[in-house]
Order: sequence, then structure tokens, then C-alpha cells
Amino acid sequence: MLTIGRTSDGRYVSTAELAATQRAAWPKLYCDACDCELIPRLGKKRRHHLGHKPGAECYANSGEGQLHLEAKLHLRGELAALVAAAAPFLVLTKCGRCRLAPIYIPLVKFHPGDEVVVERQSQDSYRPDLMVKRAGQILVVVEVVVTNACDEVKWAMMLASKIPAVEVRATKIIGDGGTTRWRGTHPLAGDRYVLPDTFACPPCLDMIREERRAAEADEERRRARAAAAKLADAASIVGSRPTQPIELPPPAWSPTLPGHSPPLLVAVGFCIRCRARILLNPEQPLCPSCFRDWCYVSPNYLWEFCHSCGRGGGSSRARPRCGPCFRLLR
Repeated sequence: MLTIGRTSDGRYVSTAELAATQRAAWPKLYCDACDCELIPRLGKKRRHHLGHKPGAECYANSGEGQLHLEAKLHLRGELAALVAAAAPFLVLTKCGRCRLAPIYIPLVKFHPGDEVVVERQSQDSYRPDLMVKRAGQILVVVEVVVTNACDEVKWAMMLASKIPAVEVRATKIIGDGGTTRWRGTHPLAGDRYVLPDTFACPPCLDMIREERRAAEADEERRRARAAAAKLADAASIVGSRPTQPIELPPPAWSPTLPGHSPPLLVAVGFCIRCRARILLNPEQPLCPSCFRDWCYVSPNYLWEFCHSCGRGGGSSRARPRCGPCFRLLR
């Protein structure tokens, strides 16, 4: 039975409000489904309700249609109260990790200026039973189910839109027999949801935190091992003495006859300032970048590395080799 009707100016009035006022002050009420005028029936024998005029064709005349429309209008009133109080819309769902523990989550936080709309077409070309909008944007969608759930095409569109949504049975909203009606201050137990994020119960949250800490510790150990390996490589390079020349492929052009170009043998040296590997050339013992920045320094200024072996020991542009290398290669 319908207990809520819509006035000509868009307000919703319940039979309880009509019973509390004089009959002469009753406004004309219209069905929210077919826009037909409703007749208040506030007798003493039957439950107070609003009925259609004889001959009216409306899906709300059937038991299933009345339950669906009544649930939508009751839900609209409760959400409107949450909007006026700037309260969150709580839903009851299961943990997104263990799928067992029930948890309460705030699906969306309402503001006083939000608009509760009943069955209007959204921007994705489907008509949800109820939605709340803010500045033209949809905040949350609610689908009320009586017998058949939303078809897969409609639910796929809701999933693709990524707008928070709830599918809930009408009996969970307006009660069934001895059960009471849902109030906006309590979590709504929906059948399925489109959630903006994954929520977890407290034990699973502790496990997630432990896993994150373990992953961070593993990452720190991996970085430490990588740094130690780099230091070991650097130490091996410092301790090495490049006595064997590096054989490079022949150049693309050679002044000799074709096919008679001998291999080019190039010895490798070190920059006396930064220890970068360069060609062994005592006339130019600095790498290009160091030479560009430090060419103005006196040729007798002492740098850190030997041009030949790369070890540390008072070298300069005038004398780029250390003592042992100088005595060995002179």
C-alpha cells in the first residue's frame, strides 16, 4: 500500500502527516510513478494508505509495484534527512580481504545542498531507482529490488561508471511483516555494491600493515645489497691495474688498402680528478667534463688519482702518473 504521495509543487507527504492535520488542509497528492491523483484512505479498519482512482493503470496498483514504489519513497525521505544533517550514508558489507567479517563503511558524505532524485535518467543512459546529485554530478546510486535483481547489462554500466552504488531489496527498506523500517542513522545492508575503494575489517587491516612493513623491509635490504655490490665493484676497479690493452674493432675508414687495416689497440686510463675511464693519454689526463670545468687550474695542481692505474696518489696535469707507474712506463 502506498503511504507517500507527491504534491503539485514536488513535496512528498505521508499518510502520517495527513492524519495529523485537518481534512480541509490536505493537499492534492499524485502518484510518483504515473502522476495520477491519489485518494487518501485514512479509515479505522484498514491501514492508512493512498489509493488510485478506479480504472487507473499504474504498476503501483499491483502488490509488487506498491512495494517497489513505497521502498523508493521511504528511502528518498531517509536520504533527504541525511542530506539535511550533512551525515554520511553508511552501508553494511563484508571485508574486502577475507570476505567474511561484516563491516560498516561510509559510502558517501552528504552536504546540505545535495539533491535526492527518484528515477531520473543518468548521464550513462540508464534510469536508477534513486540517486543523490551534487552540482549536477551523481554521488551515489541506489537500486531497489523486489523480485528480480538488476540485469547484467545495467550492472555492468554501473561498474563502468565507478559511481558508488547499492542494490538492496525493498523488504530491507520498509520491512517485511514484523521487521521495522530502515532508518538513515543505521547502516543499510545491501545485496551488492559498487564501492570506490577496498575496505577491510580490523584484523585484515593489521595483516595489511604487517605485509606493507615486511615489503618495505625487503626493499630496504635489496637496496642495501645493491649498494654493497656497487661498493665492491668500485673497490675491485680501484685495486685493478689495467695492463692489457683493449682491442677495438677496426675503424670504418683507414688510409691503408682495403682489407689490410690492422686492429686498433687502445690502452685505457683514468681521469685524474673523477677517476672516469678514458683513453690513456698523458697529454690529456682529464675527462671532457672535468677539463671543461677545471682547465683554468694550474698544471701542477695535485689531483687524486693516477692516470695509468687509477690508484690515489698526487698526480697533476704536468705529471699525471703516480711514482710507480712513472718509473715503470718512462
